[in-house]
Amino acid sequence: MIDIVRVYGHEELYNFLTVIKYPYLDTHNEIIYYAKIFKFVHDQNTAGFVWLYDIQDGMFHTHLVIADEYKGRILTRKVVNNFYNFAYGLGAKTLVASPIPKKLIELYKRIGWTQYKRNESRLNLPYQWRKKWDLYQSQ
Repeated sequence: MIDIVRVYGHEELYNFLTVIKYPYLDTHNEIIYYAKIFKFVHDQNTAGFVWLYDIQDGMFHTHLVIADEYKGRILTRKVVNNFYNFAYGLGAKTLVASPIPKKLIELYKRIGWTQYKRNESRLNLPYQWRKKWDLYQSQ
């Protein structure tokens, strides 16, 4: 089973980033202390994390990391929508991911985000990721 849960405290995220040799740990080390942290769980195993922090008036900067062995299997509609609901409940009006590699822009678009700049995507909340068929039926 795949799920997303809130994590209180930064130690688990820090340890995960250390183990997977996250290349940006030195620049993220300080911000994870005050970030809102969520963990992706697959059959009781940690599959990744998403963390965010308020940068101004409900605009939350968002970071995502998924362990290599779970890539392509974690971002289900249920998990993503649960995360969006959690973020909105924390006061997020807009999620921002920047800078992100160009190859991930398409992933973000698939789950509802809009490319804002060359290496930035944004999502206005509240939002629910739906199947294309559901969107077609509601029009």
